[in-house]
Amino acid sequence: QQLNLFQTNNLAQWQKSVVVITCRDEYVRTSPDFRMRFSPDYNNKSTRVRLVFLSTLSVAKIEDYLIKSWGSEEVLNRFLLREYGQPTIKALLHKHGLVGLLSVPLMVRIFAMVLQHSTGALHSDDRVTQARLYESFLE
Repeated sequence: QQLNLFQTNNLAQWQKSVVVITCRDEYVRTSPDFRMRFSPDYNNKSTRVRLVFLSTLSVAKIEDYLIKSWGSEEVLNRFLLREYGQPTIKALLHKHGLVGLLSVPLMVRIFAMVLQHSTGALHSDDRVTQARLYESFLE
C-alpha cells in the first residue's frame, strides 16, 4: 500500500518547521510515485518540496580516505600486494567491483576497518556485496 509519509506520521502539525526525509537514491530513481509519498500536500503545487541528492565519493576520495586510515600509501600498497596480489587500492577497488559500493562514506569506513582487521575478506574473485562487507565487519 502506498502511504504518504506526512499523513501517516502527522508531520503537517509542524507548520513552521523544515522536515528532512532521506532515502536511497535508487528508490527515487525507480519509484515513479515517490513525490506522492513524501510531499506534504501532493495535490497542492505551491507546496515547497525540494529534492536534494548527496554527491557520492569519487575513486580519488575513496583512495584518500583509505590511505589516511593506513597512515601512508606505501604501507597500504605493500599490504594489498602481499595479501591480495593487487599493487594499488585502485586496482583492488576495480577488481572486486567496490567503486559503487564505497561511494558512501559509511561504507568506506567499514571497508577500511575490514581491510585492517580481516585479511581474508576479499580473497575470492567475486564482487564484494554490501552484505558480505557487513558480514566481514561483524566477524
